[in-house]
Amino acid sequence: MTFLGRSDWLVAPIALPTPFPFGEVNVYLFRGERLTLFDAGVKTEEAWEALVRKLGELGYSIRDIGRIVLTHHHFDHIGLLGRLKRECQAEVWAHPETLLQIQFHYGCDDTYRAYYRALLKEFGVPEPRIAAFLEQREVNRQYLDVYTVDRALYENDHFDGFRVIHVPGHSPTDTLYLHESGGFTITGDHIIQGVNPNPIVRRPLPGQVRQPSLVQYQQSLLRTRYLPLGCCYPGHGPAFSNHVACVDHILERQERRNEKVLEAMGVEACTPWLVAHRMYGNMSTGDFIFCVSVAIGHLELLEHRGLLRSWRDHSGVLWYQRKTVTVRHAFSRSGDTSAG
Repeated sequence: MTFLGRSDWLVAPIALPTPFPFGEVNVYLFRGERLTLFDAGVKTEEAWEALVRKLGELGYSIRDIGRIVLTHHHFDHIGLLGRLKRECQAEVWAHPETLLQIQFHYGCDDTYRAYYRALLKEFGVPEPRIAAFLEQREVNRQYLDVYTVDRALYENDHFDGFRVIHVPGHSPTDTLYLHESGGFTITGDHIIQGVNPNPIVRRPLPGQVRQPSLVQYQQSLLRTRYLPLGCCYPGHGPAFSNHVACVDHILERQERRNEKVLEAMGVEACTPWLVAHRMYGNMSTGDFIFCVSVAIGHLELLEHRGLLRSWRDHSGVLWYQRKTVTVRHAFSRSGDTSAG
């Protein structure tokens, strides 16, 4: 529990359990004009019981929550949203695309399966791997509940002392909530100390094209680096203060991974799947999409920097290869006085 300046400003971190290898997920209780909960954990009975117990330790109950604000739409941050709404009737505030992104990220309907089957085939992924991935996504739906958003939060909106800052990359709905007078920021999964929050390959919304998510994430990180974030409250792990060092660490790790991708490629043409396989070997079903996302993310970043070229073969499979660098020497006819 952290008191920020005056006794009427309060941010309380609440760590909730998850059934996943990454461990706990954080939600935050903020006492302002109305009691606000940032994020909603995973939909499990264990997470719900932990939330109820820890609110009680702070002197509150579920029914006291008047507003729920989301940092992004990933299921480990929105799972209890439906149950909270039913219990306390709190308003849900979030990025304008949150509802559509949940549908497109977790919908698992025929259009979802068709898109990801085609995308992964384009990346060169073998059919059995694609089938296993789609089956795993169906399993993850158990962690979602009925959801809604009552108010969309746009870039530079203000509420209760917070400024809204959109930082797409890790997800397209990533949002920072910067409280300058309090000297703190709710950062979600955008930056986490000691962790490289990799963007996951994702399906674009209708009328949009798929974004090179790692390129987008680096652009957001460079913007974040120069913001006055103060104390950062992340979606996972402890709070931290030096966000510049955290951003630099993430960028440095990404540069090292660029080198590993180039090493995995060698000089031959490679599909994203081949790069992922060379880097990670036998991937588990759970890790598969993360590994493929790392490969395509860095391939797109290296192409963006002009180091790679890409093309699709007659089957529509995507290939990447290092560009051949030709060194040309230019001589000025009027200025070249060398002999011979």
